Amino acid sequence: GSGFEKVLSAYQKQVNFTDELKPTYTSSATWFKAVLPNLNYQHSAIVEKTVEKTVEKTVEKILAAIAENPKVSQKQLSELLGVSRRGIEWNMKKLQNKGIIKRIGPDKGGEWVILSATE
Repeated sequence: GSGFEKVLSAYQKQVNFTDELKPTYTSSATWFKAVLPNLNYQHSAIVEKTVEKTVEKTVEKILAAIAENPKVSQKQLSELLGVSRRGIEWNMKKLQNKGIIKRIGPDKGGEWVILSATE
């Protein structure tokens, strides 16, 4: 019938055929098979770049929050930025290891100091 033509037409409207996204066809005397690559698949390089940008934005937001309130807690940062407590902890440790921020004083009552604004 016309089902295959409708599916292929809808697929073509959604994608610019590159070698990676080009449909493949196989057949025999009794069957026909068309493979349409998944349009929702994201190449790992794209995913890595997106994650990298997200981390950069999170780091920028953390530094801005510390500049505004050096006594800000990780819990407050988590709530303020909408990032998990573990995510804040991971980013803060990364910033400390790179010498960008430093904790002065005790966990309760201490404050963060920005040593360098660039990574």
